[in-house]
Amino acid sequence: MRQIIAAVRSLKEIDKGLRTEVDTFFILECTLSQLKNIAKMMHAHGKEWYLHIDLVKGLKEEEAAIEFLAREIKPSGIITTRKSLIPIARAHSLGTILRFFAIDSVSLRNIVKTAQEVRPDYVEVLPGIVPKVITHLHAQLEPLGIKIITGGLVDQRSEVEAVIAAGAHAVSVGHIDLWQNH
Repeated sequence: MRQIIAAVRSLKEIDKGLRTEVDTFFILECTLSQLKNIAKMMHAHGKEWYLHIDLVKGLKEEEAAIEFLAREIKPSGIITTRKSLIPIARAHSLGTILRFFAIDSVSLRNIVKTAQEVRPDYVEVLPGIVPKVITHLHAQLEPLGIKIITGGLVDQRSEVEAVIAAGAHAVSVGHIDLWQNH
């Protein structure tokens, strides 16, 4: 996984991203009927891709859905805000990204506690423009082997560089200009 992740919300954005050097995609919105086409595009281009399971219209966030994704769609992994889905996804050999919103000091404690409990491959912390938060979480999660991805409100190369320097493994961004020459 490179430092820039294409955070996409449409087939058009996926198509644009496939014409860049980005090797990892976060599919943030789609419908159940689009999944096979998205999978075909990603696999044909050899891309790593994570599906935000909470935001797939027509797919209920439960074990049967994860089994379907693992067997039929074959993403690299899932993104979710639901900690109960992490062990289920892991049992189906899917990568796991647990998404959190860092809004106050209580939420920071909960990020660490929850990550320790369910051990996702990555935690994604939003918004992604707060290096102080990334530094704090990195110090606590790195010893556990849990990497941090950050995203949300990042639209400048300097913001990407600042959160990477603070300890983020990668940054998910929706701004196509940041996907180029990363």
